[in-house]
Formats: sequence, structure tokens, C-alpha cells
Amino acid sequence: MCFNQQIAGIFTVVGFLLALYVKIFFMKKDEHAWRLFYGILYFTSMELLQFVQYFWVDQCDNMWNQILTIVGILHICFQPVFSNLMASYDKPQKHRRLFDTFVRPLTIIGGLFLASKLFFYDFSPCDPLVEPLCGERTCTFYGAVHFVWHAKLRAPNYFTPGAFLHAFLMFVPPLIMKNTFSSLGLLITGPLLGWYLSRGHSEWATIWCFWSIVQNVISICLCLPRPSKLDNFLQLRRAKEKKEKLD
Repeated sequence: MCFNQQIAGIFTVVGFLLALYVKIFFMKKDEHAWRLFYGILYFTSMELLQFVQYFWVDQCDNMWNQILTIVGILHICFQPVFSNLMASYDKPQKHRRLFDTFVRPLTIIGGLFLASKLFFYDFSPCDPLVEPLCGERTCTFYGAVHFVWHAKLRAPNYFTPGAFLHAFLMFVPPLIMKNTFSSLGLLITGPLLGWYLSRGHSEWATIWCFWSIVQNVISICLCLPRPSKLDNFLQLRRAKEKKEKLD
């Protein structure tokens, strides 16, 4: 096992400290810093979830194992909402408006469609070769390098999306908002790295979730100014927004 409960606990603490840092040093002055704050909290909650899951991993008949597995899958469904929320933080006003009026509703609706796969699965059972989270029973158990989430899911059809919808909502909107660097970085260090570490096995999704707070730390360090330079950063951004309105 390359990952363990101790690392999950450390990542959880790092995530909450990062959220606290944003709240203390940025939210009072920067009216848009809440986009980072709530995004960090959401992805940190995944680290906390995985820390707790280690207490019941491999106990497939345990109620808490099954409940936490479902919670993890639901968390995945709505990750694009918060990844795009964070991506809109340091963008021009027109891009934030695009997120607020179009991308956010789209990702919420997409998340609901993905979550709907947990219902009526007996009518059209999923295929484990197609759906990475598909299994014969709902359970969190150990895989080759990390633990695996499996659940009974409804197979993709005309009215039911596949896993590609998550990828589309996660990576395409940031490209539209001209956030190419962070979108490609998230793709490479997220699903592609998870797939490589697991050699294509089904635990690549949980590896990506496990690693997500590190991605947040890196991306936020790149886009956040130092607290001492926050005033200059905000003045420049407000000047650009004022110019946009005049144009």
C-alpha cells in the first residue's frame, strides 16, 4: 500500500489549515476569496472522508462502510462544481459571470444526473470494464495500491451519463474560461496520475481523490498573492474590471 490513514490525516489537516489561511488573510479584503475557501473545504472533506473510511475498509457487510462509500461517490459527482468555482477566482469579471450564470448550474445538474446512477440500477446494471466505480456490491475495500470504491450503478444510456460527463464538466469549462494551464495540470496530476499509479485498476478514482488536496495547495500557491501584496493585487484586478465595464 502506497497510501495509508496517517497520510490521509495529514492531508486533512493541511486542507483545513489552507482554508483557514484563506479565510484569515484574504476573505476580509477580497470579495471573491470565498470561491477558494469553499472549494478547499469541499476537497478537504474528501480527505477527511477517506481518513474515516480506513476504520471500516474491507468490511463490506458493515453499514458504515457502505454509507461512506455512497458518500464518496456522491462527492465525486459534484466535484466539477467546486473545481470550476476555484478556477473562476482569479479570472476577469466576464469569466466569473460565465461561471455564475452558466457553468455552475450546468455542473450542478450534471452532478445530479451522475448521482442518479445510484438508483434503479437493477434495470440496467453497469459494466465494471466501462465504469471505474461499478461493482456487484457497495463496498470500500483494499486494492493494489489504495482502497477501492465499488457500488451498484445504472449503466449509461440515452438518459444516463457515463463517467465521461464528470471529465467533461471538470476540464472543459476551465478551458472556456482560459484557464488552460490549471486545467491541463489538474488532468495530468489527477486522473492520469491516478490511472498510472494503479496501472489502470479501479482504485485510480480514489487515488485522485486522495491526492486532490495536494493539487489544491499547488494551484492556490500559484494564483494567490502573498498577504503583503494583496492590496496591490486587488487594486490591479479592480482596475481591470473597471476597464471592462467601460469597454
